Amino acid sequence: MAVNTYRNRPISPHLTIYNAQWSSVGSIFHRISGTLLVLSFFIPLYVLKLLSLFGSYSQVYTLSFTLGSASFFVLSTIFFFVLLSYFYHLCNGCRHLVWDLGGFLQITKVERSGKAIMFLAFLLSTVSTACWFSYN
Repeated sequence: MAVNTYRNRPISPHLTIYNAQWSSVGSIFHRISGTLLVLSFFIPLYVLKLLSLFGSYSQVYTLSFTLGSASFFVLSTIFFFVLLSYFYHLCNGCRHLVWDLGGFLQITKVERSGKAIMFLAFLLSTVSTACWFSYN
């Protein structure tokens, strides 16, 4: 074991020494957003199943009335993050289609498009959440 410490070997690329790049962060966010989208589809179905166990919706109404504005904040936050993951996944998927056609494959354009996709997804989800809750 002591012999390996004296050899001139490169350090293994683990997370404590790795500098994150925009492309790697974008790839991780793309996977997280896809997972969140799948969960956002199945969780409401599970909640509806749980609500059907109550027998009537009066208990649900009482619970939501008791929570008051806190439930609005929680629901709007969840709605925002689901929209953020949707718009990011959509925009990043379009970027991958452009890559498949051979466009924006230079390193500078990859980084710029990654930053633009993150900004665009945040902007679209913010505007969509504001519009949705301003009408309701």
